[in-house]
Amino acid sequence: MATAKLRLDKRIKANGQYNVKIAVYHKDRKKFYATKIDLSLSDFDQIQKVLKGESRLRKDSDKVRKKDLLEERLHEAQSICENLGNRFSYFKFNELYTDSKDKADSLEVLFDQYISDKKSKGKIGTAVSYNNAKQSILSYSPNASINDVTISFLEKYKSYMETSGKSRTTIGIYLRSLRAIYNEAVRHSLVNEVDYPFGKGKFTIPAPKGRKMALEAEELVKLWEYEPISEAEKRARDFFWISYYANGINFKDLILLRESNLLRGEIVFKREKIKDSDPKLIHVEVTEELEALINSNRVRRIGKDPLVFDIIDESDSLEDQNKKLRQFIKTTNKYLKRIGENLELSIPITTYTARHSYASVAQRQGISIGEISEALGHSSIKTTSTYLNGFAKEQRRRNARKTADFKSLAQ
Repeated sequence: MATAKLRLDKRIKANGQYNVKIAVYHKDRKKFYATKIDLSLSDFDQIQKVLKGESRLRKDSDKVRKKDLLEERLHEAQSICENLGNRFSYFKFNELYTDSKDKADSLEVLFDQYISDKKSKGKIGTAVSYNNAKQSILSYSPNASINDVTISFLEKYKSYMETSGKSRTTIGIYLRSLRAIYNEAVRHSLVNEVDYPFGKGKFTIPAPKGRKMALEAEELVKLWEYEPISEAEKRARDFFWISYYANGINFKDLILLRESNLLRGEIVFKREKIKDSDPKLIHVEVTEELEALINSNRVRRIGKDPLVFDIIDESDSLEDQNKKLRQFIKTTNKYLKRIGENLELSIPITTYTARHSYASVAQRQGISIGEISEALGHSSIKTTSTYLNGFAKEQRRRNARKTADFKSLAQ
């Protein structure tokens, strides 16, 4: 049976106090429901003792009012848990609890529903990203509803993140997540479309500053010729080049490759990120270089259709797969960074550098943007264009230098 207790949210608020929450525990899950009561640590401890009969409060004090309200809410939550018994579910609890923050228009519940949907579809990475955005937004405005999301709200939240030291990229990710939640609310008629706060003439989500993410051809040669000084460096370098030669394959798609994806001299797969919205197959020609790299790192396993690489195990849950993927990328980036520093490359190398470098080299070799987009598995050419902006900027610089050097033509 579920149980309910008072808990203090340890995130300090602007008033120097902490919000008291009703914590509802059921099996191995717990969910917190905000109250309208903020208390200091000492006042919370005192009220807890009063509720246990270990202390008393002075009559007519503000603490008495807060204690009474908290006692009322706690008793209500406990009664709901008892009455539901074995039929308990958070959905049923939310329908019955007076101060439930899981109302239909609550940002918290809208995010939770979206996150739950992504988890059920196996999109654990997306769920983690949206949960990070949710936590950030709730730390700014714990009880916000979708109708609170106005142009002013967005501007203030953006300033809050900037003050908190969040990068421009992170700010953009969180705000795009919030926009996606708003779009869902519009679709379900939870908010009026005429109040839509995003877009031209309204609130514009800041785009990440243009930065070089691809290696120059000369740098790629240096990386190819680099002799690793440890097995860890070799593994990191090998997977960088597997990604590059496999049309810049995303590392999640890479570690999920199965033997059945290697078919008659090709790698054939669907992108995990967009397989539901765009389930088309991506075909990668396996060159001699790619085949050698794959064979050097593949693990031969017994089974109906085993994984090619040993980054995750068949028995792993989706959550464990996501954790192992993130750790693998983190470790790979660590050693790629060391290699880049040893070679004195112009940018820090990451797993994503392989994808951008592939796109950049493809364009320099005269491959059309449509073909590059198809090879990368992008759902639109517009997305591919953002990959190639850095190259275009570098090309403009070269052209500007050439036209500025008119004196050389007169010699």
